[in-house]
Amino acid sequence: MKKGELLERVVAHFCSNIKGAKVTHDAKVIGRDSGIERQVDVLIEGRYGFCSIKIQIEAKDYNRPVSVDRVEAFVTMVKDTGVNLGAMVSTSGFSSTAKSIAAANNIQLFEVVSDILGNTNLFIPLRMIIPQIESFSIQFSGTQYFCIPGDLSRIRVEKEGKFYDLHQRLIIAWNEEKVPRFAGEHLVCLDAVKIFDVENSKRSYYCNLAYRVNIREKYYLKLYPANFMRNVLEGRNSYDLRVDFYTKEEDMQKHWIEFSSLEELNSAADIENQPDDIRELVIRPYYSMRLDSEIEQKE
Repeated sequence: MKKGELLERVVAHFCSNIKGAKVTHDAKVIGRDSGIERQVDVLIEGRYGFCSIKIQIEAKDYNRPVSVDRVEAFVTMVKDTGVNLGAMVSTSGFSSTAKSIAAANNIQLFEVVSDILGNTNLFIPLRMIIPQIESFSIQFSGTQYFCIPGDLSRIRVEKEGKFYDLHQRLIIAWNEEKVPRFAGEHLVCLDAVKIFDVENSKRSYYCNLAYRVNIREKYYLKLYPANFMRNVLEGRNSYDLRVDFYTKEEDMQKHWIEFSSLEELNSAADIENQPDDIRELVIRPYYSMRLDSEIEQKE
């Protein structure tokens, strides 16, 4: 892994908490005490709360742990540049004495762990549970007279000055997150609506409209290499997980493994070589449907 790629991960980590962060690579900083020009791998400038802040980052792409003399040299440089925080990133960790010196001088240490580097054999079993409307039925009720044609496809429902068929009105309710998105049968009440028959559009009625919706779940699993950045002194990991999600079911089946039940999914995801701090990772995507999406209607 190149030095630039190492720095990108650490920069992203710090910039996520700094308002208006300005990132300068290979920055030139005049030392406060030495008066000489110091070259900084990355300098981050911005605001954290009400305070201005500067962070200096240095990357070491070695095939062995960073030694104490390298950390001591960085400590001296950080004091001379006068930044608020210094951080070092390595692909091979740090020696025990280097960690001690860093901790004593408020230097943050990070180690990049990646399958590209070959320094991990861990995988993240990512579960994806996708809810779908399998079928629905329709209920009308009201205290006043209204007329429902035998062919429900003739009914139009008004919403905000526009008219939709019953199928489309359910999709709108889904897109507005009024339909529960977990397996089971759910009653979705839209209360009083204005309806009319397309074959007798001059007369409209008001009634209560409800859907009894059957939701099923699709279960998928994919193993991702456990690429992460470890805060060496604090023992915390920040994971780099880039998930691929496909809108077409055939594409999901091509790139993910599908299971017929949640129990089978959880059993397959229970692998030994996964990080302990990120187990039970599940994605439940919230998505919208087009008005022409196909859904089975029960009589």
